[in-house]
Amino acid sequence: MKRSIPLLLLLSSAFPSFAASSWTDFRLGDSSFVGVDYMFSSVKLSGEDAKPKLAGLKAGFSLYEQISLEADYLQGTSTDDVVGLEFDVEDSKGLYLLFKSGDDTSFGVDVTLGYASTKLTVTGDENDYRSSEEYNGFSWGISFYDSFPAYKNLQMKLGYKSLYDDNNIKIDGFTLGFNYYF
Repeated sequence: MKRSIPLLLLLSSAFPSFAASSWTDFRLGDSSFVGVDYMFSSVKLSGEDAKPKLAGLKAGFSLYEQISLEADYLQGTSTDDVVGLEFDVEDSKGLYLLFKSGDDTSFGVDVTLGYASTKLTVTGDENDYRSSEEYNGFSWGISFYDSFPAYKNLQMKLGYKSLYDDNNIKIDGFTLGFNYYF
């Protein structure tokens, strides 16, 4: 907990303050976006740590100038074998509120908060073991983004996303992706 307080202070300083402004200063958003992500995931289950890979698509539109609604779909591209068990994150679907610190054409930080449904399959050689579970719950992420000088509408993002976190299982990972705003 002590480590998270400085991180929260740092993140809060990156976002604009609306404390002195009235609600009429909020401007409705007029942009939408599509994007692709590649996720280097980690599945921690019963002391094992598998690293399957995922690729995905996302789309969103701005509700206000720096708040967007985003829908994500991630599909497993590879599995990982740990002690005779093969871990496969088949897919993950999520709906998020995206809070941006800057505009679409500059460096900034964004935070996503939402809900994800992630399907995980574990198979093994011993007695043809197979388990397929769907994990639903709170999901969040943080990303750093910047645009390219020649292509103001194209944004590169590097981030971290937690798809599911419980006492027994944690599905998360680092993402690298691109968004295109129009």
